[in-house]
Amino acid sequence: MPEEQRLLFGTDARLFDRVRPSYPAELIDDVVALVGSTARAVDAGCGTGKATVALAERGLEGVGVEPHPAMAEIASEKLAPFQGWRIDVSDFEDWQPRRSDLPVDLVTAAQAWHWIDRERGARQAERVLRRGGWLAIFGHRPSRRDTPLRRAIDAIHEELAPRPSVVEQAPRDRVPPGSAFGPPVEREYHGWDDYTAAQWIDVERTSSDKRMLPAETRDLLLERLEAAINEHGGTYRHHWVCRLWAAERL
Repeated sequence: MPEEQRLLFGTDARLFDRVRPSYPAELIDDVVALVGSTARAVDAGCGTGKATVALAERGLEGVGVEPHPAMAEIASEKLAPFQGWRIDVSDFEDWQPRRSDLPVDLVTAAQAWHWIDRERGARQAERVLRRGGWLAIFGHRPSRRDTPLRRAIDAIHEELAPRPSVVEQAPRDRVPPGSAFGPPVEREYHGWDDYTAAQWIDVERTSSDKRMLPAETRDLLLERLEAAINEHGGTYRHHWVCRLWAAERL
């Protein structure tokens, strides 16, 4: 994965934190139920701390690991009320835990595992987790609905940005074969959010695929997307599915 794309989210970290969704409370509760509310956790690729804060609010303590300093700064601000947490600026694969950090009960990766080297990330999770601990990977994906607005949006993307550069990993590809994890638990959580045209364009601005486009193409794409939403009533209902994949450290 190109490093420059992996770190693009931090170029406007405040916008990213403001417009990107958090995670379903039911999902976070299910993850915490795997290890208990007194567990220690590492949130790999924690970004601005959306999932990290959700874990902290449920009583967990631990470390958020984030490679981009601007994202890590926001996460640190948000975790300040929780004395049992800190944020380290590092790639998860290269993260050097303190002796007092280990072992941990839970490693999470919220919307981040596809940016982490699969084999090195799995080995790092194995190293830091106690036996019986859990690796939990989760994130949002669009849940497509066949509507006139959806077709209009898809047509605009096909014309101006037809080849997204990040491909979702299948659950069987989350960790390499032969790694020290048991059979996975897999669950899905469905929902939707309504956005005005301007709000949805702000979400699109945080997409690394959009940021990789030439500025002229990106501006035209966003302009046409906003016009399409306004032409179809001014509200975009974004249906999503949040998928959880979790496996126990053997």
